[in-house]
Amino acid sequence: MKYIHIVFICKYYTKYCASRSYSSMVPKVNNVRQMFPKVFFGGESYFLSQQQKGMDSEMKIAVCDDELEISTKCADFVTQLAKKHDLSVDVQVYSTGEALLFDMEDVARRPDLLYLDINMPGMKGIEVADTLQANGAETAVIFLTVSKAHMLQAFDVHAFHYLVKEDTDERRFEKIFLDAAARIQKKKQEVITVSCAGESRIIPVEDIRYFEVKDYILTVYYQNESFEFYSTLGKVEEALLGHGFLRIHRSFLVAKSSIRKVSRKEVELAGGVTLPVGRSYWDTIKTATGS
Repeated sequence: MKYIHIVFICKYYTKYCASRSYSSMVPKVNNVRQMFPKVFFGGESYFLSQQQKGMDSEMKIAVCDDELEISTKCADFVTQLAKKHDLSVDVQVYSTGEALLFDMEDVARRPDLLYLDINMPGMKGIEVADTLQANGAETAVIFLTVSKAHMLQAFDVHAFHYLVKEDTDERRFEKIFLDAAARIQKKKQEVITVSCAGESRIIPVEDIRYFEVKDYILTVYYQNESFEFYSTLGKVEEALLGHGFLRIHRSFLVAKSSIRKVSRKEVELAGGVTLPVGRSYWDTIKTATGS
C-alpha cells in the first residue's frame, strides 16, 4: 500500500502553546504529552492511501443515446456484466444530452461511468461531455457511436474510451467496462487519514467538499461533517494534486466535483455553500472550470 506522508502539528498542542509565552512553552511539553499521550509531538500524521475493500461499492452508470433500442441494449448488457463480475451498479438511461445534464445538476446523481452517443438531436455528445467536465464532474466517459469521425475530439474532452458500435464485439465491450470499473473503484477507495490528539478520521477523498484554513487551523468538510487539524493549505493541495481539487482562495481548496456555479466573486457548491474567489486565483479557476 502506498502512502503520501505529510507531518502536521496537532491543533490542541498549538492552542495549548498559543496561550503561553514562548519561554514558557518548552517546559510545558511534558505536561502536554501527559494530557495527550497518544499524540506524537514531533508532528501529526496525514495519509493519502487506498482502502483494501475490493470492488464492492455501487457504481452509478448512465447511458445516453437517442435510439431507445441501442440504449436499452447497452444498459441491459452492462447490468449483465455487473452481475457476472459481482459488481453493484445503478444504471440510468437518457435519450438526450439535455435530459442528462438536467439531472447532473444534482451532484449526487452524477454517474461514475457514462456511455454516450455523439450524433444526437440537440446537444451533441462531445458538447455534453465538455459541459460535464466544465461543471466539475469526474465521470469516465465512453463514447459509443457509429463512426471514428470524432475520435480526435474525444481526446479533447479526456474520454476514457471510444467505441464504434458496429466494430465492437461483446468481449471487447466487457474488457473496456471492467477497465473503467477498476479505475472507478480504485478512486472510490482513496482515503485520507487525519489524526489529532488521539482521534483519527478516515475520509474517502470523493466525499470531501472543501478545505478551509483559518488562524492556522485547517478544517476539512465532507458529507455533513467536519474535522479540524493544524496544517497549511499548500501542503494539502500538494498531497491531493491530481485528485480533482482546485484552489479558489488563499483560504479555500475545493473539490471540483462539488462546484455548481462559478463567478468572479464566488463559487457555489452543492448544498448551497458559497465561498469567496480570490482575485489572483480567477484565471486558474476559469481555465479549470471552463467559465
